[in-house]
Amino acid sequence: MIVTCALQTLSYRQINNLKYNIMKILKSIMLGLVMLAVCNVAGATNRADKPTKLQVLDIFMNAAAHGKLAGLDEVMDKELEFNMKRGERTITVNKAQALDFYKASENVEQSCKCTSSVVEDNDRYAIMKVEMKYDTYTRVNLVTIKDTVSGWKITKVDTSVVNNT
Repeated sequence: MIVTCALQTLSYRQINNLKYNIMKILKSIMLGLVMLAVCNVAGATNRADKPTKLQVLDIFMNAAAHGKLAGLDEVMDKELEFNMKRGERTITVNKAQALDFYKASENVEQSCKCTSSVVEDNDRYAIMKVEMKYDTYTRVNLVTIKDTVSGWKITKVDTSVVNNT
């Protein structure tokens, strides 16, 4: 009754302006809800398209042991640090140089047994030990995989060679 009395004191023009403003507010709210839903769906889709840390490790192992480079470039962080211990010195290369190294042995099957184990694993990063055991030596790779804004990426690889006894 109070609303009816209040509306009766308003002019026809004021009532139309009030209806127009209410409609503008409702449209803005609906547009905001639609945009929120679209962003959530897009975010979920993008995350689903990105490989998990175990898939990243699998891509690395396929490149190292089997020369299969599919996806390797995408899972290597742009700031990748790749360290190779050679005797007393350590050679450090960047992503482009590491990719060139793997491209040189593309589709070459290594005659080794390749295994992996977890050194450290949590929600933000994982350090995985990848061993490539040949007849006379074992190549040990410590692979650091981090959850970056671009998804799980290899950020660091430390490689050393151990003689088999």
